[in-house]
Amino acid sequence: MEKHRTCACAEVKDDRPHGSHHHGGHGHDEASRWRTIAPLGLSLALFVTGLVMEHLFGDRRSVIPYLLAYATVGWDVAKQVVLDLRDGEVFTENLLMTTASLGAFAIGHHGEAAAVMVFYTLGEVLQGMAVRKSRSSIKAAMDLKPDRARMIVDGVEMELDPKDVRVGEAVVVRPGDKVPLDGIVAEGDSHVDMSKITGEFVPKRVAPGSEVLAGTINGTGLIKVRVSKPYGLSTAARIMRSVEEAEDKKAVPERFIRRFARYYTPAAFAVAVTVAAIPPMLGYGSFQAWLGRGLVILVMACPCALVISVPLAYFAGMGRISRYGVLVKGAAFVDVLAGLDTIVFDKTGTLTEGSFEVREVVPIGKTTKEELVRAAASAEGGSAHPIASSIMEYAKDLGIEKSGLDIAGYSEIPGKGVIASVDGREIAVGNRGLMGKVGASYFDPGCSDPACSHTVAGVAVDGDMIGSLHLGDMPKEMAFETVSALKGLGVSRIAMLSGDKKEAAAAMAGIIGVDEVHAGLLPHEKLEELERIMSSSRKTAFVGDGVNDAPSLARADLGIAMGALGSDAAIETADMVVMDDNLNKLPKAIGAARFTRAVAMQNIFGALAVKAVFLVMGGIGRAGMVEAIIADVGLTLLTVLNSFRLFAGAKGGIRKIPDR
Repeated sequence: MEKHRTCACAEVKDDRPHGSHHHGGHGHDEASRWRTIAPLGLSLALFVTGLVMEHLFGDRRSVIPYLLAYATVGWDVAKQVVLDLRDGEVFTENLLMTTASLGAFAIGHHGEAAAVMVFYTLGEVLQGMAVRKSRSSIKAAMDLKPDRARMIVDGVEMELDPKDVRVGEAVVVRPGDKVPLDGIVAEGDSHVDMSKITGEFVPKRVAPGSEVLAGTINGTGLIKVRVSKPYGLSTAARIMRSVEEAEDKKAVPERFIRRFARYYTPAAFAVAVTVAAIPPMLGYGSFQAWLGRGLVILVMACPCALVISVPLAYFAGMGRISRYGVLVKGAAFVDVLAGLDTIVFDKTGTLTEGSFEVREVVPIGKTTKEELVRAAASAEGGSAHPIASSIMEYAKDLGIEKSGLDIAGYSEIPGKGVIASVDGREIAVGNRGLMGKVGASYFDPGCSDPACSHTVAGVAVDGDMIGSLHLGDMPKEMAFETVSALKGLGVSRIAMLSGDKKEAAAAMAGIIGVDEVHAGLLPHEKLEELERIMSSSRKTAFVGDGVNDAPSLARADLGIAMGALGSDAAIETADMVVMDDNLNKLPKAIGAARFTRAVAMQNIFGALAVKAVFLVMGGIGRAGMVEAIIADVGLTLLTVLNSFRLFAGAKGGIRKIPDR
């Protein structure tokens, strides 16, 4: 037997959107839907019959069809009331509607009593369908889970659960199939649609040696993929886990509505009782008239429009943002994203390409260019830093090899450079701080190439400076346009943190349009600087690569990892993950977050305003129960549809700068 679940609209004890579990599930399958719709159809027919008979023959002969219409749908609601009370849930939607309709029968308003129950049930069916349709559409668009993996075993193609495929095995991906696991293309070439992950609708060409990710969709060619990660660690699985966990992180409006609903319904119930009892006791009118007014208030006591629509708005908003290839890990972070006034960028690899090039070599004294580059390359050979990689690449282009060298020791000084013992000599490559550490006099004659942005790596041998290498980094495409768009969205403070010296960082900031620069920072100093910035800001985001910036990502109000495609650390650490390096997705995401919050606020204030009007009109006798129930049902449906337009109106793909 299916476990009993209450509506709990007033108590808000179920975190899932209201409408997914009314009346034992509201039809979780086709059979249960018909069990709800068939009695509803019969009840509507009986209700119309009652209206006709009341018009032709008067109230007395219409009682029977009204009673039958009521009982046809009211029986299930009455059973639900008993189950609610058994579970200790008193002020539920079911009890409110049952009490209001029975009260109407008691004072002889048979048509209104039947109308309350019939229209309430109709509204439940319609809103259940609307919520299910909305959520299923959003989840379908966000669903990355592959259905199957195809493998060739002894010449026969077999279909397996992706979880059963081991690392190193090869899977066959046919045209139109989802790639089941992360891996490397072993055979074939094709184009892969990565839009559900990156938001980019231009397919990526793949060939042998190319990386492909689970959840992407193969194009027209058949490819064979060598699996590099088990399914549980695949990109699709990690993103889906983050999406599931995100539903537990509620936004401020959601938390407010949950608290509000706990008090609103009992308070409205108390007001209804007071309106029905006190005035006639004091001699102001008849008990029957005031009871009718109290029953109208009772109908409006259900906060369903609020409880359903606000969580649905944030869920739809996260779905909208996901279409841009951006994963926000909870409605709470959508709220923070919408309210950002400060964004702090790490420079290298975030605002810039992070791939340095040696622009100029400046030897000192009798040192030749080749000797200087050879010394630098021999020391940097063990480092994975972008500067080291660029020096090694430059040395290779000059035909300088480091083979045959005796490298006895190597140490990397974070934020400064490297020191290595090569053929008995101590070679240091790094910034001014490192040169001072090894006792070398630092000399920087400047760089004649403006593109080098004055990133200088000094080279010292046994404490003597022998020259310097000047390197250049380039701003990322759309960096300037993105910063301009963020300013246009009202982000009042945009700062950049860098380990480079002040002149180099300032030159790059000028190119990109960033006004505030903090340079010459060691890794731990970046975190300290971020905290200083946060102390004078309202809501601060930190944007980094998600690998080297974990402390800052965790400390900021919103940690944003850029270029996190395939990065375990980024998806685990950051609050918001941009799956590729497109900076212009940041203003897109902020625009969508603000739209989401605006829709949630529309639902809240719209629902409260309508309920306030009908509570007052009911109290003064200007609105009846039929008007109240139709208003309540219509209000709920309108707020659900208003929430869904967040997702339905989102356009796939990233172009240039966000819609505003």
